Amino acid sequence: LEITSVEPGSGAERAGLRPGMWVVGCDDEPVPDLLGLAKRLHARPAGEPAALDVVFQQGWIRYRGTFRVPLR
Repeated sequence: LEITSVEPGSGAERAGLRPGMWVVGCDDEPVPDLLGLAKRLHARPAGEPAALDVVFQQGWIRYRGTFRVPLR
């Protein structure tokens, strides 16, 4: 799931997520697509942090925080 945009001032931006990075997992489970990620995030109580596994050109990293996924 490629990150194509990050809202300015969002938690994702503050966490260092950038366009061109790829989300490959959420809370130790693979996420194959946007709908899979949205389902995982929306199933948790509002404001509860999630752990996203993200890969990018230089390697991978796990981000922990609260995220909103707009379904566009």
